Amino acid sequence: MTPTHRKQLNPQQLQVLYSLYNFRFGTTDLLANTQSKKVTRRYMNTRLRILCEQDYIARRYDESSKRRIQFASYYLLPKGIAVLKERPKDFRYQVLRNIRKDVNASDRFAEHCLNVFTLYAAFKELYGDDFTFYTKSHISNVDYFPKPLPDAYVKFKKRETGEKLRHYMIECFDGTMPEFVMKQRIEALVNHADSGEWTAKTTYPNTLLVCGTDSLQKKAQKWADKALDQGWADKLVITATTKNTLAETLALLA
Repeated sequence: MTPTHRKQLNPQQLQVLYSLYNFRFGTTDLLANTQSKKVTRRYMNTRLRILCEQDYIARRYDESSKRRIQFASYYLLPKGIAVLKERPKDFRYQVLRNIRKDVNASDRFAEHCLNVFTLYAAFKELYGDDFTFYTKSHISNVDYFPKPLPDAYVKFKKRETGEKLRHYMIECFDGTMPEFVMKQRIEALVNHADSGEWTAKTTYPNTLLVCGTDSLQKKAQKWADKALDQGWADKLVITATTKNTLAETLALLA
């Protein structure tokens, strides 16, 4: 018989819901490695199975993804969204409304979300708690960011008094978008920097284009250099990198 009463979710289960709100899709490994307290893959699988059985989340793993040897991914269901709706100050209604559509999300969208989540995991492995990673879900209500929103905004904690703020807008360039779209994103970022719409008290953030391959990184840097030459924002820096060279790139930009 199906139980008629479910006990409240524990903090570890809630953290899974929070991660899926932020990144929209997540795998067992990504969720296990980025929780506040790391857990084993086996333990995370158990946690995810229970959440699936209780209809808070769903598992996405079709025949096409099997052929690409991809891992199963998870996303929020209406019951999980309802839990987050109880905290409107932390979880925005419009974002939750968009998340309801993830059941019908395209493979490209899901893959891109997983790539952004993977990038966050790379930052966490490199820098621990010395940074804050804001996804589109975080910054969707901030007026001074460019539209469409960047994939992420990263801010490093200051270690010393007077240390310059290190912060970056991030675009995740992968195989989920055609090249002309990537070029348009770069041009939009340059135009936004030229427009003066960045009304925050901080300086305009540098931009990182995190590319899926070395060849794409070289192309993206050429596109960025050309767009910067044609723009007016003299202090704007756009740097193409890869996940493997992320630490080296950030060290040079510091």
